[in-house]
Amino acid sequence: MREYYLVAGREKRFNLSQERLLPPSDWKVEGKKLVFMEENQGVCIWGASVRAPDAEDPPVSEGQPDDESTSWYVLKRKCSDFLAAMLHHQAVSGGLPHLAFGTFTASPISAHRLAERGWKGYGEMKGEACYSRPNQVITVAPVALPWARGWTVNAGARTKRDLEAIRSELGLGAG
Repeated sequence: MREYYLVAGREKRFNLSQERLLPPSDWKVEGKKLVFMEENQGVCIWGASVRAPDAEDPPVSEGQPDDESTSWYVLKRKCSDFLAAMLHHQAVSGGLPHLAFGTFTASPISAHRLAERGWKGYGEMKGEACYSRPNQVITVAPVALPWARGWTVNAGARTKRDLEAIRSELGLGAG
């Protein structure tokens, strides 16, 4: 987490586009977790374990606060994995200037085919698989609602040309 803050901690476009990365002055310890990020509506918070203060890459838990306490569960075993996945989520949620999305009844493309096309996988978080290649980011997540089943793909790109390449490759509409 230290390295992330040193390199990108002040980058508002990515760290505040959807969820809010807190400045160190706003960090707090709650339930043996160092709270460093909050969901955009305050529904949940994320914190790194402080049980082993010398740990290089502690686990990150998600907490749902209520009036009396916060219930926590481990979301990612490594903070670095959490930050990589969250950075992708933030990129397709407004961090990158050009965005598109699409929904599909079947999986739009397999992880293997994405890798063949130069996409690097960065794991998943809460069902959202994260991929990127230079100037392009996508997330792929299942949709499981009573009235809809399938997949959603969110895309972000640095330029319009980069976004058009993603749209063409994956069959995404305008976002």
